Amino acid sequence: MRFVTIREFRNNTAAIRKGLETEHEMVLTANGHPFAILTDADEESFEEKLAALRRTRARILFDRIGARAKELGKDKMTMEEIDAEIARARAERRREQ
Repeated sequence: MRFVTIREFRNNTAAIRKGLETEHEMVLTANGHPFAILTDADEESFEEKLAALRRTRARILFDRIGARAKELGKDKMTMEEIDAEIARARAERRREQ
């Protein structure tokens, strides 16, 4: 996978766009750190690719939440404890508004 700096992207947009036709994905970096993924798209596959990206993003988030819950020992909470925690968080939000 090719890594492209933000400067290179700005200065060579047409060449990078053309490169996506064969490489399919590129990582956009700023100050040496990745911050975006460029991917090829066409009218036929755009919606499908976007939906797959959103599913993957959600899966990663759920996995992180699960891992954090396990670290904190909250993965063994009962439904009553979960409901109480939700009620507490909602009450706190109402007070902040």
